[in-house]
Amino acid sequence: MTNWMEKMALALAATGAVLGLALPPLQGALRKICCERPPMWMKRSFCLLFALAALLSLFMSFALAADREKIVHVYGADGAENPTSTLISDSLGNLYGTTFYDNKNDAGTVFALLRQTSGGRKYKLLHRFRKFEGCYPEGTLVIDSDGILFGTTFDGAAHDCGSVYQIKQASSGKWAETTLHSFGGGDCYAIGGLAIDKQHNLYGTTASGGKDNLGVAFKMTRKANGHWSYTRLHNFNTNEPYPTTNLVIPASGNIYGGDQNGIFVLQFRNGKWSEHTAYTFRKKTDGFVPHGDLVFDPHGNLYGTTSVGGAFNFGAAYVLTNVNGKWTSTVMHSFGEGQDGRGSLSGVTITPTGSVVGTTTAGGAYNRGIIYELTPNNTGWRETILHSFAGGTDGNRPVGGLFVESSGTIDGTTYDGGARHQGIAFQLTAH
Repeated sequence: MTNWMEKMALALAATGAVLGLALPPLQGALRKICCERPPMWMKRSFCLLFALAALLSLFMSFALAADREKIVHVYGADGAENPTSTLISDSLGNLYGTTFYDNKNDAGTVFALLRQTSGGRKYKLLHRFRKFEGCYPEGTLVIDSDGILFGTTFDGAAHDCGSVYQIKQASSGKWAETTLHSFGGGDCYAIGGLAIDKQHNLYGTTASGGKDNLGVAFKMTRKANGHWSYTRLHNFNTNEPYPTTNLVIPASGNIYGGDQNGIFVLQFRNGKWSEHTAYTFRKKTDGFVPHGDLVFDPHGNLYGTTSVGGAFNFGAAYVLTNVNGKWTSTVMHSFGEGQDGRGSLSGVTITPTGSVVGTTTAGGAYNRGIIYELTPNNTGWRETILHSFAGGTDGNRPVGGLFVESSGTIDGTTYDGGARHQGIAFQLTAH
């Protein structure tokens, strides 16, 4: 094949990528094709025909990409800015999340994306935090069987150290916030999402406080009179500094979470709580500093992501398997090669088909983050980039994780980007 025909084939192949197209390089390739002299038997008009075919494929790809991603809401109009948490669902399919900032009170918000009969979603602001309640809700919310939402704030409240709160809907339809605990006395800055057990007790972590000031794990116990009590369960130390993920409770009833070095487990035995390291990350293989939401599958395997390290030093997605009491790691994917995503802060979500999906805050065709899917196969796991965020009216830097509907539709948010530059809520339809 002659040189100019090879370039044409490459250009046509490039247009076949439905998502994440890098338009300027493709335009350059087409310009070169049509400016080079074709063989004598091939007229320039035939060259132009190939170029038009490539452009048609390009336009079709953009149309398909636009059809797959639907912007549900643009943040900023009502003051709510920069969504950070993974979306969660109630029994009716409504989704809930938080924004880190709010230009009215500078303290953050809680919002809903209400399910519509048409299949779309409608945004609703549920609560705008005031500084005495707490500032900057960051971790993923949890919801109990009564539909009450629980979460934490990173700062503010009575001692400027954050809070544990609930958001409850009254019979009138209005939502109201109640502060259950204001951190202080050394325990500060709740990080990661809460976990809730079968008795509706809450568990979480702070980034500061404890004996070595490296954070604590805590429990919020619901009393019969409706009040709540706070108990410190564990002081993190130099072997397991600074908790970085949500907490999660599998069927065993033990509590798992991540710190800078690995995965820890909290167990209640003989009337007291104890903590030990379940797994220590290997920096060059499965990375370190896990972030986002940990999740168990029905078989007891634990999934998550690390934000740095791995083969390319941009983090990895991993699954931990427990065999005879020992946890071993399988790296599903190392981020960072070529136009792959870089730096995941979201963790992963397991889909109904057994694949996992997640986001990265950078990388992709435009270096503004991606949505990816990891699918198991005979040789391990295969990554598919479902969407590369482009900035502008599209989103930029997804921080929270994803919610996957039974239909396969993916719901999520980006931290910024969008028409008002304060983030978007989006849906990505199934294949």
